[in-house]
Amino acid sequence: MEEMLLVGRCGLYCDLCTERVEGTCHGCGCECGACGAQAHRDYCAIYRCVADQGLLTCADCAELPCTRLIHFTHDPIWRTHRPVIENLRRMQRIGIPAWLEEQRAYFSEERLRRRWLDLHRECSELSRQRRRQSPA
Repeated sequence: MEEMLLVGRCGLYCDLCTERVEGTCHGCGCECGACGAQAHRDYCAIYRCVADQGLLTCADCAELPCTRLIHFTHDPIWRTHRPVIENLRRMQRIGIPAWLEEQRAYFSEERLRRRWLDLHRECSELSRQRRRQSPA
């Protein structure tokens, strides 16, 4: 079941998140209370939507892709979100365990993994900058 923590409800592969790599979050499905997952769930509209409907991921939703997910995918700051709709469609076709295995295999190539982690760091920093610039 721990491998399910690598499956973002939105279709992200959580093993490419810098917070997970740094050990500050175990994935949005974690309920340990000691990591960043609860804070993430508190502000993530997609997580709340999936949970409210009693679904595991957006792949289980008849509305895939909904407007919320489309805009999440095309967020101008979080470019790491771009693959989520196709990830979810892939989960529908082959199932989550096979999808996780594909992700692990693909990102076992260090060059690819490093590029995505670097992009995640860049997006995180840009997001922090925007929050500091926004009026309270």
